[in-house]
Amino acid sequence: MATISQNITRLVNYARKAECDYAVDVFYRYGTDGNAAVRAGAEIMKVYRNSDNYNIEVKRDNTPLTIADRLAHNKIKEVLMYVHTHYSEKLTVENASSLINYSPNYFSKLFHELTGTSFIQYVINYRLDIASEKLINTKLTITEIAEETGFSNLPYFTRSFTAKYGSTPNAYRKLKNSKTKFLLLSD
Repeated sequence: MATISQNITRLVNYARKAECDYAVDVFYRYGTDGNAAVRAGAEIMKVYRNSDNYNIEVKRDNTPLTIADRLAHNKIKEVLMYVHTHYSEKLTVENASSLINYSPNYFSKLFHELTGTSFIQYVINYRLDIASEKLINTKLTITEIAEETGFSNLPYFTRSFTAKYGSTPNAYRKLKNSKTKFLLLSD
């Protein structure tokens, strides 16, 4: 059984992992006496569980995560954050695996296990999601949107977009904009 000081240390570490200075401040404000520490700990854990750094405690097959599994999750999160900020650049399995010092084969296997899709398919889907938002919310041309979202080949962008959304980018834009106008007119 852990002592109060061990629990306090653990809770402060959770708050730091969650990058939640507020929770650490709350803990120190409440102090380390019994009831106050429990209240602070509950608040810290609530913030930590809602943070991006909180990991699910079991795998898909309901076996507990090992330390290696947690490390792998964090490494894949690093790659996902990189994809979300560099989606317009050329992204390859080799580049992504080198970011986290994994071999391309191991990275591909791990990425698929944790996300349920291949790295390249994830990047394409993310780019298409960004493109769909730009089609609705900007006046950029289809070519400009394709280029801004990392597609260097317009026909490939159009085929990929059509496969995912069931219509060409131009038809998608017209449909979404007409729905928006209809909603505005009906208010």
